[in-house]
Amino acid sequence: MVGQGFVTAVLALAVCGSATSPPLVVPPLPRGVEETSIYNLWNHHNGRVPAVERGESFVGTILSPDFFKMVNLVPQDAPHPLYGDRILRTRFLLDHMLQRTVDPNDQRMMTSSGLQALTMAGSRITFKKNSNGETKVNEALVNNVEVLPNGIVVYHISDILFNYKEEVQREFSKLTSEGYEGHF
Repeated sequence: MVGQGFVTAVLALAVCGSATSPPLVVPPLPRGVEETSIYNLWNHHNGRVPAVERGESFVGTILSPDFFKMVNLVPQDAPHPLYGDRILRTRFLLDHMLQRTVDPNDQRMMTSSGLQALTMAGSRITFKKNSNGETKVNEALVNNVEVLPNGIVVYHISDILFNYKEEVQREFSKLTSEGYEGHF
């Protein structure tokens, strides 16, 4: 009887605990971000609805991985886990966005600890600038920074952040071992 009570209590806590954490939601696509490498994925995620003004989107900074690396995550004629798996796609997109605007001239980037921030998925990220003026976001080199007319700052970075390359490859391997049907 004590064992059953314990299991019931654990289940109740698990249900209550999960009810208090809101689901991750990708903000609407703001105008002017068509030149980012995550645009097509973001547009697909939001159902190809018209882009909105920045104030309606709540995105201040976009971390745009190298186009070549994005395109070559999986073979181009194969199913793509980021397009087929809504949860993975949501996490991926939100880990390449920040609600706050990160000014490329912020002097905190020059400190030993860099400028610390959180992505919209809640992952820790560090912006660091060295004495040569090179900026890195985590370990990805910043190739270019642009400030869009609506104030959104886009960091075009050399790589995909966190472990998403490996995660996409694992999910792609599962898809190919199951066959392609029904995964688009």
